[in-house]
Amino acid sequence: MLANKKKSRPSARLSQGAFIGSLLCLWSVLAVGVEVRPFQGDEITGNNVLALWQFQPGAELADSKGAAALELCGRSQVAPDSTFGGALECFEFVPGNDKPNGARAARATAPVVDGAFSIEAWVKLKETPDNPDWSTGYIVDKMYVPNTHERANLNKDYHFSLRHNKAAKKVTLQAGIGLGTEVINFSSEAVDYAPGVWRLLAFYYNGAGTGMFFVDGRLVGKKTHADKGPVAAGSLPIMLGERCGSVHSGLPGYLAQVRMVKGLPSQIKLINLELQHPFQRNVFERMEEGHALQLSVSNLAEQKITGLALTIHDGLAGREQLLGDLPANGEPVVLSLPLPCDGKVGAYTYRVDARAVNADGQAVTGGAVFDYQLCRRLPEFMPVVMWGGASIDKLLSTGFTHGLHWMDHLDGAAWSAGQPLEYQE
Repeated sequence: MLANKKKSRPSARLSQGAFIGSLLCLWSVLAVGVEVRPFQGDEITGNNVLALWQFQPGAELADSKGAAALELCGRSQVAPDSTFGGALECFEFVPGNDKPNGARAARATAPVVDGAFSIEAWVKLKETPDNPDWSTGYIVDKMYVPNTHERANLNKDYHFSLRHNKAAKKVTLQAGIGLGTEVINFSSEAVDYAPGVWRLLAFYYNGAGTGMFFVDGRLVGKKTHADKGPVAAGSLPIMLGERCGSVHSGLPGYLAQVRMVKGLPSQIKLINLELQHPFQRNVFERMEEGHALQLSVSNLAEQKITGLALTIHDGLAGREQLLGDLPANGEPVVLSLPLPCDGKVGAYTYRVDARAVNADGQAVTGGAVFDYQLCRRLPEFMPVVMWGGASIDKLLSTGFTHGLHWMDHLDGAAWSAGQPLEYQE
């Protein structure tokens, strides 16, 4: 058999096996829920809480702040729930039945929004909705028309909804803010969503053109409209789990603890970390060299944070890195973090945790993970085998890497000698 000709190994070459592995092993965040922690303490009673609907037994339709009691619409009902005590069951729009569902609070009792505010809700989509092809489901609506309208009175208030992509099994969080003269819109990235799982969804508007979306505390979208102001108060009632008018677009799921607050939502990571490979790889050959992950660090607290420190564990070893201070509303800090490929074959998690202190002396945190695999080193090329005879130079020049030769002419000599033959030049 002919020996392989040795070739140099490119340090960052993506082999065929590693490339296929990358495609098969791409991981997506937010595919399943995290630990569910209902609102508690100051999240319920704090002065920043504008309204909170909890659907609790004995006070199913009450606003915990005492102002905006609900009335049920259509088929919606308050159902018992083992996690929250109670939840509002909502229903999606079914063609041919344009009737409201969800729950409504009168215009006069709806919370007054001024400046920065958040809408957040625990949401669980149904596994078998009546209309599997539903496209939009409202979480909260006080706007009716979600885009700029020629009638100025319709360009007011706000909405928070989900856009459903059935084929991709994803949802997009959407929101609109009515400024009086126009409506500005916001959308998140597409999010994997498992029905039957409680997720904490939130939308934040800073009162000056910037909106952010969060799923289970993680930032999934941010957009700024320059030179915009606060919400303009409108005259419509507030709807939960439904649109304010036809065509109705109810949510095919359950709502628990729907909350409106001044400022930022709760249970969010105010230090936003994004950790990824620049070429979207997550499978590497052992001993590849020159790889690094890109870490983006953003301050979402809207106030300066100090003493920012990172704890970095690359799957093999850990270390600390100090970044110092991050101003409010500044550009993200981007770091390059080496990715070692000298571990054993297997799966690894690269984890970065951040901690700092805000201007009020409170701890703020953030985190990100990157899952990757190390696979065994593969041959430089597929063997090309010649079954026949030719000189070594001829075989190599033709493109063969190996040759098979049947040495039957030695059978008789070995039989006559009665033993294995000695090597001869």
